[in-house]
Amino acid sequence: MNEFIVEADFCVIGGGVAGICAALAASREGLRVVLVQNRSLLGGNASSEIRQAIGGAGFMGHFPDAREGGIVGDLWTRVRQGCFRNNLNDYAESSVIFWDLCQKEKNLQLFLNTHVTAVEKKGSRLISITGIQTSTGRTIVVRAAQFADCSGDANVAYLAGAAFMSGQEGRDEFGESLAPHERTSFTMGNTLLFQAEKLDRPVPPPHFDWIEDLRGRKIWWTLHPPVGPMESGCWTFEYGGTLDTVADAEKIYAELLKILYSAWSDLKLRPECGMENYRISFVSGLPGKRESRRVIGDYILSQNDIVSMRRFSDDVAYAGWSLDLHHPEGFYGPGRPTQFCFFPEIHSLPLRCLYARDLDNLWLAGRDISVTHIALGGVRLMATCGLAGEAIGTAATYFAQAGSCRETGRRFIKEIQQTILRGGGFIPEVRNNDSSDLARHAIVSAHSEAVLETGEPTEWVAISNGIGIAFPVTAQRLGTLTLWTRNATAAPATLRAVLQPIRALRDFHSTKPLAQARSEAPPGEAQIVFTFNAVGLRDDVYMVHVFSDSRELCLGQVRRRITGVHAADHFPDGNENGWAIELGTPNPPHWVRRFNNQRNNAPEEFHSTPCFTLQPPSCCYSAANVINGFNRPTRLPNLWASDPRALFPQELILRWPEPVCLKEIRIVFDDDMDLSMPPLVPLSTLVADYTLEAETDAGPLVLASVKNNGHRLAIHSISGVSTQLLRLRIERMHAGGTQARVFEIRCYGQGPCIAPASS
Repeated sequence: MNEFIVEADFCVIGGGVAGICAALAASREGLRVVLVQNRSLLGGNASSEIRQAIGGAGFMGHFPDAREGGIVGDLWTRVRQGCFRNNLNDYAESSVIFWDLCQKEKNLQLFLNTHVTAVEKKGSRLISITGIQTSTGRTIVVRAAQFADCSGDANVAYLAGAAFMSGQEGRDEFGESLAPHERTSFTMGNTLLFQAEKLDRPVPPPHFDWIEDLRGRKIWWTLHPPVGPMESGCWTFEYGGTLDTVADAEKIYAELLKILYSAWSDLKLRPECGMENYRISFVSGLPGKRESRRVIGDYILSQNDIVSMRRFSDDVAYAGWSLDLHHPEGFYGPGRPTQFCFFPEIHSLPLRCLYARDLDNLWLAGRDISVTHIALGGVRLMATCGLAGEAIGTAATYFAQAGSCRETGRRFIKEIQQTILRGGGFIPEVRNNDSSDLARHAIVSAHSEAVLETGEPTEWVAISNGIGIAFPVTAQRLGTLTLWTRNATAAPATLRAVLQPIRALRDFHSTKPLAQARSEAPPGEAQIVFTFNAVGLRDDVYMVHVFSDSRELCLGQVRRRITGVHAADHFPDGNENGWAIELGTPNPPHWVRRFNNQRNNAPEEFHSTPCFTLQPPSCCYSAANVINGFNRPTRLPNLWASDPRALFPQELILRWPEPVCLKEIRIVFDDDMDLSMPPLVPLSTLVADYTLEAETDAGPLVLASVKNNGHRLAIHSISGVSTQLLRLRIERMHAGGTQARVFEIRCYGQGPCIAPASS
C-alpha cells in the first residue's frame, strides 16, 4: 500500500493565507507542524493561480492605522514588494514567496496537491486525517494532537461531523437588521479573475460559440458599462450564490468562463474602453470563493457585535472591512453587485469563534469560522483570515497544557494575547503587559522629541460644507486652534468651529460640544485663530468641526500623513455613493473620512491633511511612548518621533536602575499602518540605518548595526550582555525622511550574562 504516515504536534489543512499564518506561528514557537494543501500552489485566493489582492481591516483607508501586522503583515509586505505592474493583483509570484517562507521553517513539513478525503475520530477528538496526493498517488495520513481547518470549505470539520451553518440566516435568528426576513440557502458567489496585456497591434475579440452577446441583457454590467481599459480583472464577474458553491463547483466554473469571455468580448466591442490592442494574458485556474460552510464554535459573531464595537475578554484578532454583502445573483443581477455596510470602529474576533464546539482539538481560521452570513461579509478578507491563523497557531502552542481548544482559551488567553503582541501584532484595547519585557522597567529619553505640527500649506481646498479635524491633546487643555485660509472674495468670511470629543477615530459625527468659537477670514491668505479655552481635557483625541458662510473659502493643507491626525469632509445630504450605508452612526451619514482610496503607495498620494497649530502644543510624540504598551497609533499616536529640524543621528536611550541581562531586543518601526496596503517601497517614515549599543563595564558594545532596514519589526538576538543603558542610534531614514520614528522597544533576557571583553 502506497501510504505515508506522518506524526505531528499540529496539522493545518488549507494552504491559503489563514493556513500559512497558522502553520508559521506554531512552527516558530517550536511545534512540529504539517501543512496540507490540496493545490500545487500556496496562497488560496492570493495564490498565483487566482491572484486576488489581499485586503483587510483598513478597507482602502476607511479605518485609521488598521492595516494588519504580525505574520500576515510580513507576508503581505513581501508580496506587495514583488508587484512591479500598476496592478493590485500583480501576484504572479505570490505562491513562490509563500512556499519559500514555509520551506525555511525547520519545524514545518509541507504536503502540496493533497486533498483530505477522510478523518479518524475518537469521541470528540480527531486522531488523524487521510488525503490523496494527486501528484504522487500516495495516501498521506497525518496523526496529530490538534488540527486546524483552514480549508475555506470547512472540509475537515464537515468530514468529522461538526455542526456548521450555510446560507443566509433569517433576521430573527440573531436580530440582524441586514439579514433577510426568512432563512435562505443563498450565499455570496465565486469570482473568476483575469489579467490582460497590451500588444502593439489589434487583437480580435474571442469567437467561442458559447459567448453571449450581453447587449441584450438588463444587468448591472450593461446598465453601467465600463468606459476605460480593464487590465486586472473584475470582481463583479461573480456567479454561484444561488447554487451550492461546493457541490456545484464545476457548474459554477463553467458559467464563470462564459461570463468572463462574454464580458471580454463586450469590452473589445466598446471603442470607449480602448481595449482593441489587448489580449487576455491570464485566467484564474479556479474561481475565488467567498462563502460556503461556517463551523459553529462556542460563540457565533453577528452583525450586532460588530456594530456595537463589542470587545471580548478572549479577543485575539480584529477586522474592519465593511459588511460587504454580495448579491447572490452576482453578474446576472440588475442591481448593485454588493452593498458596503460600514460600522464606527474596527471590531474584535474572540478565540471562541476560532474552534469547533463539537470537537476538542479542531481550530478554525479563514472564511469557515463561527460567524453569521452577515458578519462573514467583513471577516472573510484575507488579511483578517491571516490574523485568525496566527491567533490559532499561537494558541496551539499552549494546547498541550490544556488538552482542548476550549480549555486553552479559558486558561491561557492572556499568554496567547501577549505572544501575538510580541510578534508585532495588534489586538484592540490590549496592551503589552509582558512581565518578561525588561524595557517596561526602563527610563526612556531621546535626543529630541517632536511636537504636533503640520507645517505650512502646500495646497488649498474649499471648505465646502465643512471640514473636520481630529488631533491628540496632551496638555489637559486647548487654548487656541490656528488655521490657514485663502479668501478669494473682497469681504471677510465668517467661520465657526466646534470642539468635541470623538467616539471612534472614523466617526466624526457630532457629540456633546466642549467649546465653540468664531473667527473671520480676511480677503487673501491669512492665519485665523479660534479661541476655545477648554480645560480639564484628558490625554486623548478630539475633533473640531469647521464651517463657513462662504463655501468657496479655502483652507490650507499638506499632502502627507501627520500621525495621530485625521480629517473628514461634511456632506449634509449624506454620502452620495449609494454603494455604502452606515451602521451605528446617524443616518444619513454626514462625515466621511478624507483619503484617496485609489492611491496606496505613498502618504502624499493617500492623505490631504488640513494645516493647523495648537496652543498649548500637543507633545504627543514623547520617547516614553515606546514602552507605553501599544505598537501603533490607537487614539493617541503611541510614537516617538524626533524633532524634524534636528540632525541625524538621533538617539533613543533606555536606562535601568540596576543591571539587566539582554538576550533579545525587538523594535517596531513606523511603516505607516494607515496605508491600507503595504507600500511597494520603504517610506520616509521607516528607519533605514541604525545601531544598537549597550554600555558595559568594558565600555560601549555594539550589539547590532543595520543598513537599509526593510522591516517594521526588527528582532535582534544577542549572546547576553549585562548593562544599565541601551542606546538605539538612528542614522538614516528611507526616502529622505527627516524624523526618527519608533513605536515600541522590547528587551528580553534570562539566565547568566557573558561579560564582554575589554576593548
